[in-house]
Amino acid sequence: MSRAQSVKVRIVTFVFVAMLSTSSFGQEGPTRTGSDVQQLARHIMLELELLAYEMGQPIRETELLPVADVSGFEVFFQAQTLFRKANTLAQEIAGAERLAPPVLPVDGTTAAYDYSVLQRAMEQIHLVKAELGIDEVVIEPELEENVGATGAFQAIVQANRQLNVLTRQQLVPADVFAEVTLAVIYVSGILELYPGAVTLPDEPAFENGMRPVDVYNRLIDCLRIIRRIADEVGGQVLRLDLRRGVEEATAADVYDLAKIVVADIGYLAGLLDAPEAFPDLPTPTHIFPSQVYQRVGILREQLLTLDELVGESGA
Repeated sequence: MSRAQSVKVRIVTFVFVAMLSTSSFGQEGPTRTGSDVQQLARHIMLELELLAYEMGQPIRETELLPVADVSGFEVFFQAQTLFRKANTLAQEIAGAERLAPPVLPVDGTTAAYDYSVLQRAMEQIHLVKAELGIDEVVIEPELEENVGATGAFQAIVQANRQLNVLTRQQLVPADVFAEVTLAVIYVSGILELYPGAVTLPDEPAFENGMRPVDVYNRLIDCLRIIRRIADEVGGQVLRLDLRRGVEEATAADVYDLAKIVVADIGYLAGLLDAPEAFPDLPTPTHIFPSQVYQRVGILREQLLTLDELVGESGA
């Protein structure tokens, strides 16, 4: 089996095992709301700021991601990402075991489930505190009433951004490339619902010299198209209120945005009951932002095709 085929099989396996898992983790316990999830995410952020001080790392104060209409599906994937990064930090500092991240239950997520994922992330952070000999107790922030999925989502994104600064294992373009490839696989399956549709367009022309911010802005364009498609099929995905692209972005920023894209497309694939797809997607030997930018170009063309087909069919 070639490296490209190995990557393809690994990616497809991950997607559908994660989506179809029957794990009962986090399904029992008290009722939680978006307010509870936001409160715990803010608590985690305070703990991370304490770690940043101890480790001599900057506190990453960034503006809230300008989003609206966030779904529980999107909140879950941000919480899952936070757990992954917290476990990575615990492995690096405390020698913790590498843990498989919680997966999406077959019947969807709830605020209680998302809260339990964050609790597991907090456990990893406490391992790091113990290893560093930090005894200071962080006071839990006050609960803010009537917080929905959007507020919870934004709080988790902030914590994810801070973790990006603390981990030694920095996210690289290859990590983003893998996420974008997942998105391409999802859309390929959706396009198979339309007889005669081109499920995998030709790669766009390769452009040298691309930077992470170029990939970020192309992904923002993809999110706008996804939003249009979701509106057409009666789904709900977040609305990104960015009237123009950003000017700076790190590989970690791009990765976090790519996770949102994957979550939204995965949601649409489930909503439309799309079949599994196995497109031929070779992986370059060397992956830099330009290679990622090109693959996002494939995704963008797929989404434009799907947008047109959905508009024509009305579903």
